[in-house]
Amino acid sequence: MENINKITMNKDKKENIWDNYGEKDYMSLELLNYKILYFNKLFDNFDCDKNELVIEIGAGHGISSQVFSQIFSNYIVTEPNKYLFEKLTELKNSNKKYVNMMLYQTSLEELNLDNISINEKVNLVIFSYSFQYIEYNKCFNKLDEILKVNGFLLIMLPFKPFVLNEEFDDIKNKKWRKQINQSINNIIRNEQYELLMLEKEKNYIILLKKII
Repeated sequence: MENINKITMNKDKKENIWDNYGEKDYMSLELLNYKILYFNKLFDNFDCDKNELVIEIGAGHGISSQVFSQIFSNYIVTEPNKYLFEKLTELKNSNKKYVNMMLYQTSLEELNLDNISINEKVNLVIFSYSFQYIEYNKCFNKLDEILKVNGFLLIMLPFKPFVLNEEFDDIKNKKWRKQINQSINNIIRNEQYELLMLEKEKNYIILLKKII
């Protein structure tokens, strides 16, 4: 299986804005180790097999990928933005502990498991602060294609918006909050999924299991 593969995608009109996100710092070693320990325990509690296929959607330049690539042995990472994907590739090549990251430049809408040489559905899908940018119905239609029954869905959402440019004002902040709250309500009400955990600390952490 190729570790790095580019898939044709539509250019994002906000690509330059997302380039700014690539300047966010990676985790400190102390925070990274804490996150690895936290999520290891979380997945152990719900008997999530760490040797099965896992995919992270919209990974940015890989802040959360640092964590999950050290927990799961078969870890697929996707990111549509060209600049962020290049930063993600640099991260993978910077340290041999990220060697198991399989990188693909694609959006969720254009993701096709056949195109990335995978002939089975995945056991876990991760949205690390990317779920709020995806149209809800399209997202769950795609999850039907890629996530197997009894597989897991991990969604992390921020309390506060990422301020990507100077045009972000209070009105956009309110719209952002409304969008996140609507996403959470939709997730909880989805009959295909069992809610295993909804945690509110600094951010939302939602873990679900696909039951249908």
